[in-house]
Amino acid sequence: MTLYGELMFYKKIIALCCLLLIGGSSFSHYSSAEDQVGERTLDDLKVLAIVANGFGNNYFDIQDQFELWGSNFTTAGLTSTTVFSCPNREVRQITADLLVSELTSEIIAEFDCVVIPSGGHHETLSRNSMVLEVLQTVYEEGLVIGTVCIGAMVLARSGVVNGSVVVSFYGTYSEMVNNGASPVFAKVVSDNKIVTGGEGGSLTGGGYTVAPSYQTCVAMAKAALGFSFVEKTELLSIDGEEGNFTLNVETTNLAEKFDYMGNISSVKATINDGETTIPTIRLDDVGEGLYTTKLIDYDFDFSVDLEITNGNLSLEVVREVETFSTNDEDTEDSAFFNSFILSNMMLLAIILIRKRVKN
Repeated sequence: MTLYGELMFYKKIIALCCLLLIGGSSFSHYSSAEDQVGERTLDDLKVLAIVANGFGNNYFDIQDQFELWGSNFTTAGLTSTTVFSCPNREVRQITADLLVSELTSEIIAEFDCVVIPSGGHHETLSRNSMVLEVLQTVYEEGLVIGTVCIGAMVLARSGVVNGSVVVSFYGTYSEMVNNGASPVFAKVVSDNKIVTGGEGGSLTGGGYTVAPSYQTCVAMAKAALGFSFVEKTELLSIDGEEGNFTLNVETTNLAEKFDYMGNISSVKATINDGETTIPTIRLDDVGEGLYTTKLIDYDFDFSVDLEITNGNLSLEVVREVETFSTNDEDTEDSAFFNSFILSNMMLLAIILIRKRVKN
């Protein structure tokens, strides 16, 4: 090979490496937090229940489920460690492990989840400033907060639901809206580490036997451990079509981790540009857990939120799985220019070295 041919070969290799470094037309990618949390499992979870006299019987379902998984389950009573369940069923007595007044920020930080069971105790808890302050601390610490049925009233009045999607339940709808939440139809909703379960009936019927206790426990565990229905997302610019993209979402029903999950039934995308409301887009199911859609004429800065629903009507909201900025295009052009300069500088260095060796 001549010196010129050898140098041209080196230049092609360098240019190829630069192209690989700056990438092509693919933008940001989301991978579920499961990849990040790694070793944590269900039996690592520490769950705290907050109750007062009149707590609902689904407390026992929630406790049984977490303990079945091997999770640590602790109960805090409001004014006494002796607490009685709601009288709409046979009254049961429990002994709490500690009082709400003992929940310092240091103790709170030891837990992964806090749950408010259903039941008439919501009136007492939602009007107690100490409980509301505890929930605010819990939220600030990044713990998962879960509730079922009318227990959601406590979350609403604490203000932690502001900006989150929640279950639409007639008993809490107005309070949720007044405190900045967005109620939607589902059995369970998980968003921003706030998990709300739907209704459990009334004093005369339904009750804990129809409350989505299991689905609520699963959603809380998912959020605490970082599991998600979303495995990967991909936002690809369509070649030659400025402002047009393909959005791909790979999903999993997590059936290998939890029982009775049901298949993914829908994936929807909400596009946020910071100013206007863009209608929600339902992605096309192309099989094997892959969903896709085209985004046309999106020549502005935006981010993508996802809403994934499974066969059990459990809805998971995943925020900002993808973002696009018009500055990205300028950055890409700059990267190509910089790579061109770099490749030619490296080529010049090779020429100088070869000339020196030759001399």
